[in-house]
Amino acid sequence: MKKFKFSLQPVDKYKRTIEKLQMGELRRARASLRELEEHRDNLLRELEESGARRADELERGLPAEEFIAYDRYFRRLREQCEDLAPKILRAQREVTEREAALIRTKNELKAYAKLRDREFSEWRADVAAEEAQIIGEFVSFTVSAPEAPTAAAR
Repeated sequence: MKKFKFSLQPVDKYKRTIEKLQMGELRRARASLRELEEHRDNLLRELEESGARRADELERGLPAEEFIAYDRYFRRLREQCEDLAPKILRAQREVTEREAALIRTKNELKAYAKLRDREFSEWRADVAAEEAQIIGEFVSFTVSAPEAPTAAAR
């Protein structure tokens, strides 16, 4: 009886390796996006909190040089937020591309699994037919074999 061997096993193994690599790349891309979004959120939070402090200090009377310093600080925070926007968009695109590539690979792996199942079913049918043939030959051989003379018949 022959052993089952999937004809596309090397390709399937290669695609599984690619899938693992793509999962790692997707994980890294998501982490990068999360880091950028957290940085942006921290900047926005700082801008909001500093704006509230500035409003309190303005009510109490803020010297001109401190007002100018606050203004520069707010401008720098807004610029940093604006600089992060395209980086976040790039990171989101990268995550989307990585997800799409991973989905394509997973679909290919599903197709290979279906092909493997089909080949396995065909192999099982061949093995069953081979066993039936062997059993049939064995049965026909034992039925058609001449009986050996017995000692009493001599």
